Amino acid sequence: LAKGFGAPVAVLSGSREAIAFFVSRSSTRVHSSPPSSAAVVAAAHALRCNEDHGDVLRGRLAENVRRLRVRLGAGGIALRPGPFAVARVEPAPGFEAGALHRALADRGVRTVVLGSCRGGPPEVAFAVRADHEPRHIDRAAAALLSACEWNRKARDRSRVHCC
Repeated sequence: LAKGFGAPVAVLSGSREAIAFFVSRSSTRVHSSPPSSAAVVAAAHALRCNEDHGDVLRGRLAENVRRLRVRLGAGGIALRPGPFAVARVEPAPGFEAGALHRALADRGVRTVVLGSCRGGPPEVAFAVRADHEPRHIDRAAAALLSACEWNRKARDRSRVHCC
């Protein structure tokens, strides 16, 4: 529930057999504390909101992700596959992820740098949310396209000076 609903509670569901298997093999209950009262109240509230507005919010989130993909695709940038609402961008050659992260921050867009567990290069990621307005998505896409264009021009200038 933490990722989808902002409530710091984990839930396990399944058949009686699957739950029994988990309980018999897992040490989660030994190494974890029960949720706080505040976390339980937050989870209950999140589930009520999901019941009342979940479909609308998921539709809005899907539209925001689609909008970002279309805006970036028009500029020649494809998002990497991955978790639906996490838009991951592998920096172009010569543009280190930390530099892209800082360039986007300079343009007012907050991102995170994700390391790769498979040894690949770090990536910059946007967390797309249902409460982002279309102008937020457009601004993030424009900032990324601007940062990449700035980097391309800087690389081109450095090549000219090096020759």
